Amino acid sequence: MEKLTIKTPPDVLSFIGHTLDFWPKESLVCISLNENSISATLRIDMPR
Repeated sequence: MEKLTIKTPPDVLSFIGHTLDFWPKESLVCISLNENSISATLRIDMPR
């Protein structure tokens, strides 16, 4: 697996779609960063 390098805020935003394999709409996405790795990814659907 190729290693991804994330250095800037736009890199983090691009990573969301890559990690979830789609672009969430009407959702809250939380990503936990721990040193040089992603610890957790959470997506919560917002009420309509």
